[in-house]
Amino acid sequence: MSIEDSLLTTLLDGFDTAAEEIRITRKTLLELPDPPLPVPPAAKLPDCPAAEKTRCQ
Repeated sequence: MSIEDSLLTTLLDGFDTAAEEIRITRKTLLELPDPPLPVPPAAKLPDCPAAEKTRCQ
């Protein structure tokens, strides 16, 4: 086996390891629950006499 063959074999083994780690990471991410949807802030009503009168009715 030549040096080039050894180098290519080493590179392929490294790629194989990286691909396996990516598969594990993807599987783990797919198993995570979906995050909750953000709650929008409550609407701010204007502070004026007409708005106060409407809120109190």
